[in-house]
Amino acid sequence: LGVTESYEGIEGATITISAGETTVASADDGINAGSQLTIGGGTIVVDADGDGLDSNGSIAISGGTTVVNGPTENMNGALDTDGSFIITGGVLLAAGSSGMAEAPDASSAQGWVAVSFSAAQPAGTVVHIAAADGTVLASFTASKAFSSLVYSSAQITSGASYTAFTGGSVQGESIGGLTTGGGIDGATSVGTFTAGQ
Repeated sequence: LGVTESYEGIEGATITISAGETTVASADDGINAGSQLTIGGGTIVVDADGDGLDSNGSIAISGGTTVVNGPTENMNGALDTDGSFIITGGVLLAAGSSGMAEAPDASSAQGWVAVSFSAAQPAGTVVHIAAADGTVLASFTASKAFSSLVYSSAQITSGASYTAFTGGSVQGESIGGLTTGGGIDGATSVGTFTAGQ
């Protein structure tokens, strides 16, 4: 499914995505569920000027790869839910503004890292999430300005520390700007963050 131009990309009372490739570009919310957004598989890339993933109820992610670029305005967020936000599997990378930034619930079975930046980072910025031993777990090249980023995968352990870097290089196939490899030589540390907090 490819939505190349829209006001709200995908909207419904309940939305379930379990397979396939989904791309959404929207002038407002990318994916907007009335009560429940469930992602169990597939590849989802959202470029939103409003909320990226929005649910008036809850969000549950258990599989697949989801990448959200945007928004840049602080009245919206890359992730927005009025209820629970539980992640138990899959890969999630969401970058956007920081005014209404959200992250998965601390009770989620899969760990996540929320990175905040002291100033907006311009489009084209490369961000790496690295483990304590320096191993790069994910690299992301932003398609638009952002000041907050959330990353979750099976490699993130709740309570462990991870460092975010900007700069350096990227390697491998990109999904919405997300790759699984990169180098931090010459990169700048943004700070160290505890997963799940």
